[in-house]
Amino acid sequence: MLIGVQYLRAIAASLVVIQHITHFVPGGKWHMVGGGFGVDLFFLISGFVIWVSGAHMAPGEFALRRIARIVPLYWAATLIAAFFQLRNGFLPYFWPEAGDFIRSLLFIPYENPIRNADISPVLGVGWTLNLEMYFYALFTLGLVVARAHVLAFVVGVLCFVPTVAAVTNAGDPLLPFYAQSITLEFAAGMLVGWAYSGRKFQAAGWIAPAVMLALAAALLVYGPRSGVRALDFGMPAALILQAVIALEPVFLRRPWRLGVLMGDASYALYLTHALILPFFGPIVGKGLLPRNGFVTRPLAFLACIALAIAVHRWYERPVNAWFRRWLGNLRGGVHRNLPH
Repeated sequence: MLIGVQYLRAIAASLVVIQHITHFVPGGKWHMVGGGFGVDLFFLISGFVIWVSGAHMAPGEFALRRIARIVPLYWAATLIAAFFQLRNGFLPYFWPEAGDFIRSLLFIPYENPIRNADISPVLGVGWTLNLEMYFYALFTLGLVVARAHVLAFVVGVLCFVPTVAAVTNAGDPLLPFYAQSITLEFAAGMLVGWAYSGRKFQAAGWIAPAVMLALAAALLVYGPRSGVRALDFGMPAALILQAVIALEPVFLRRPWRLGVLMGDASYALYLTHALILPFFGPIVGKGLLPRNGFVTRPLAFLACIALAIAVHRWYERPVNAWFRRWLGNLRGGVHRNLPH
């Protein structure tokens, strides 16, 4: 994994966490509204990583590796979320009815009655994982039916589904869910990965990356809003991703170990922060933490980081290592590292 992409994963997860902190943790009048951009970064990075690491895999190997990467931690977080809901009854975003619980574990979207019929699983942040699994399924299908043209196949389907949803009124909530424009960011990430793998373009020095970062910042702050997320936030995210990739020689000179570690733990951070942040409200309400947001909110962020690193080191990494061994045995003893 490129060091710069690891840094970007850490930033993406942190943006989401900070936005949720401003909503869950008392102690301030301001609320961050741009943290959702972290999801756009994640989707661009996902498309990039899947193309770079998975384009030459067999369909079965690719699917198994993605399942091994996503499922164990997500299932554990979903089980914990359901347990907390049953024990305490106050954690938001959860609805542990038996059928909904099973659908959540199987990444099957459904209308959650506790969230105004929005499509959301037991663990609320898992809606993005439903879209990730959709992307992985398309990529696996592309490896099966159009291996030589998997990029065109996946990008074509990702563009075709929103088009169908825009011109039809099927009445099925799943079609609009899968037709969200944010799914086009997977396609954009794949195209960045295709350009990177084929050396279709390279930025010279630091000037081109700096221009791309400046343009991305200008689009985010001053750019007109079309209402299409893939345009409003996907385009700046694509510029940032390409700039970070172009700056890899700079990052290689002196890697920041904590940044790389946070990148490794970004998936754990994204999932586990949703489990502990709702506890901060009651803790502050009982006077166990000060109401001063300048104290409590940074503490909440550090707690999320510490938990994510612990989960990554003592659960996610060992489980992935077990799957590596299992996959190695399955493929006749060939041992490879799972892509991150």
